[in-house]
Amino acid sequence: MDYIALGKTLQEARIALGLKQSDIANQLGCTSANISSWERGKSKIDIDSFAELCKIYHIDFSKTLERLNPIQNSSIEQLDFYEQEHINKYRSLDEYGKKAVDGLLNTEYERCTTPTTEQSIIHLPKSIFKPSAGSGNWLDEQQLESVSVLDTPQARKANLILEVDGDSMSPMYESGDNVLVNTKANVAVGDIGIFIVDGSGYIKKLGTDRLISVNPEYDDIFPTEYSDFRCVGKVLGKAEILE
Repeated sequence: MDYIALGKTLQEARIALGLKQSDIANQLGCTSANISSWERGKSKIDIDSFAELCKIYHIDFSKTLERLNPIQNSSIEQLDFYEQEHINKYRSLDEYGKKAVDGLLNTEYERCTTPTTEQSIIHLPKSIFKPSAGSGNWLDEQQLESVSVLDTPQARKANLILEVDGDSMSPMYESGDNVLVNTKANVAVGDIGIFIVDGSGYIKKLGTDRLISVNPEYDDIFPTEYSDFRCVGKVLGKAEILE
């Protein structure tokens, strides 16, 4: 990806609409420094923020990506039927679906491309309770058991494993999945985190004024000023527990 060309495209689109960097930062929930860095090609823009900017600037997401990161014809011809079918299905997904697929794809890509000479393991604490089982009892050290997980970059950043209960985050995270959590990491808007709201535990995406369910069949959660609201930690991805 040519990030300098991408930044120039974003800057020109913003200026054409008469918007300031601060205007865009307020809409995205980030800082003007982020917008400036993207426009100068100094930092990589995440796919979610890029998709939001395309909406704001009224530019075509797919065509912009194709122009700035073209695929050679020879590469397209090498795609088999199933790969082409996956691409066609992806293009027909809505915003929720694409974000779910992107998250899973990034996790699996990192897992599969991490060089290992043999299967390495690390040990992490896992709660014997699921987050929904009461107000924080799954954080009690006496309720934790040590489990062996596949050693990955994400696993090395985690300090807790929790089991997902329910399918409000499907297809990104399914009920029964074990997720890696860093209880010391900051959870920013757009991140997936573990939260406690009035005694109930949730795995949700953090919005500006709500906790967002990836599965559109589930309502978002709106904590109020009177809610007992706590953020437990940031979800880093799925854990592969080894027997």
